[in-house]
Amino acid sequence: MERIFEDHENLVDGLLNWTRDSQNRLMFIERIEKYALFKNPQNYLLGRKETCEMADRNKEALLEECFCGSSVSVPEMEGVLWLKEDGRKSWKKRYFLLRASGIYYVPKGKAKIQKKSQYIKYLCCDDVRTLHQWINGIRIAKVTLRCLSNNLMRAKSQSNHSSSDSGVAVSESNLSGHTRSQSQVSSIFSEAWKRGTQDDSKERKVKSVKFHTVPLCTGGTEV
Repeated sequence: MERIFEDHENLVDGLLNWTRDSQNRLMFIERIEKYALFKNPQNYLLGRKETCEMADRNKEALLEECFCGSSVSVPEMEGVLWLKEDGRKSWKKRYFLLRASGIYYVPKGKAKIQKKSQYIKYLCCDDVRTLHQWINGIRIAKVTLRCLSNNLMRAKSQSNHSSSDSGVAVSESNLSGHTRSQSQVSSIFSEAWKRGTQDDSKERKVKSVKFHTVPLCTGGTEV
């Protein structure tokens, strides 16, 4: 099992939760899809199964609508996923729903009471695109991207400050070829947008080995 540390998370805090005899390890991987949500939000926030193109101004409006209001809108995803049966190697097809309060599925018959690993559920998707849609939806529901955007802004500020101290002029260019409007979403997510565009042309590289597992469910039929 793997668990992604978000940009705003303190790595040491996560490590302190590990037991002394834990077999957990860290893996440092360049995930080219991490900022895909900002580059092509229409593929993750509109609930469509197929990819589609959208003008940059419409992408900005979509991000503003979802993340810049008084509350963050979690994409109400639903569809068939595969759920690993507790204590078995078999997988069962279930209909799942993602809501702001958690992930739910419709069980067949009466749900069994789980005694071991009651806070962990194993899910499987039929294809990579569906997997990325659900992962990004869960990220939004879990951290609402507020802390993520704040961390990106801090990182950008530190980078600009460091460049200024060394006498290097810092300028921001638009990778799409035209000047972006100074809207609210541009200022908040500009660094993520840039990373998403840059990462699109990069290949994934593995630098070390292993991940930390994390609970995603609260028991019962909620994951």
